[in-house]
Amino acid sequence: MSITFVPARSSRRRIRFVERDDGPGWWRIDDEWTGCRWRPVGREPVTDVERMGGSGFDGE
Repeated sequence: MSITFVPARSSRRRIRFVERDDGPGWWRIDDEWTGCRWRPVGREPVTDVERMGGSGFDGE
């Protein structure tokens, strides 16, 4: 699952949630668009990811 956004004074960013292969839970990975590719700028382990609908972003 990923979310892409453009901050007001920064380049395009992306947050991804990827299942961990080294234990339970997920990695939250922060990426920045360089103009050519996504560059990882940080990551953090998380124990639970919950998707909530009704925002209108995906047609709900």
